[in-house]
Amino acid sequence: MNNDLKHFGQLLTQRFKGAKFELKQVTSLDEKLPSIHLFIFKNYPDTGLVTIVTHGLSKATHPKWHFGRPELILSVESEKEEWATALATVVNEFRGEKSFANGSVYSLEKPFCYESGMTGFVMYVPSFLNQEEAIFELAGNKTIFLTQAYPIYPGEAGIILKQGFESFWGHEKFQDPYDVKRDNISEH
Repeated sequence: MNNDLKHFGQLLTQRFKGAKFELKQVTSLDEKLPSIHLFIFKNYPDTGLVTIVTHGLSKATHPKWHFGRPELILSVESEKEEWATALATVVNEFRGEKSFANGSVYSLEKPFCYESGMTGFVMYVPSFLNQEEAIFELAGNKTIFLTQAYPIYPGEAGIILKQGFESFWGHEKFQDPYDVKRDNISEH
């Protein structure tokens, strides 16, 4: 494990109140960029949830990244590893090309997992970390900030892009951002 990856893992463990993680590696699709690593925290921040944090998105560059670089965080009520794979796939497909800014939507063609019909993520601020807790200072003046990937159904992307994230988040049928079996807002 390289020093940057090890240090980030230590900082995550501290920030997540000593929670233990499993580390998985996904081979990069771009030979110029390193592999993507996934820190997988089971039963965090609550029992029954899995939280996954990427390390590898920030190794790419983007002209809109001035004050730091993002890594993604995903928290879902599921034990299925396909969610980690989906997050790594989105990073692999779009890093260096897209900014992963708040309100941006990233979709794949097939559902992430057989337990849900969700095929995309919308990016926004983390649900259980405040702004200060979502920022990590690494060696060499590297600033990493966590951007949360919230799973969405195919039709919800259009709602978000037309009406904004706040309209989606405040929708009366949107109850639990961790529930991968929640109602599809685009069907209401």
